[in-house]
Amino acid sequence: RDVGYTEGDGLHLPGPEAVLWVDPPVASGALLVGVIAEPGSLELRVRSDEMAVPLAYSTWTAATAANYVLLPLPAPSRRVGLSASRRCDLVFVGYQE
Repeated sequence: RDVGYTEGDGLHLPGPEAVLWVDPPVASGALLVGVIAEPGSLELRVRSDEMAVPLAYSTWTAATAANYVLLPLPAPSRRVGLSASRRCDLVFVGYQE
């Protein structure tokens, strides 16, 4: 919802209301994301369909380079929602089997 593309073929999350749903080909215990945002603290949130409340992971971003963050889930899932506390671009979204 509300996720767009960047000029460089990345994914743009315009704010906290945007959710990217990732459907890995196998149940995944974690997502690995590369994120670019204005410098400062950024909270990334992940949740599976089975979770009522997302898990939040804090990271620090610099505008000049992507920051790669591993986002573990409590149990492997075939569908994972990803959101951020503020506007950012995702340059990589991978999964861990």
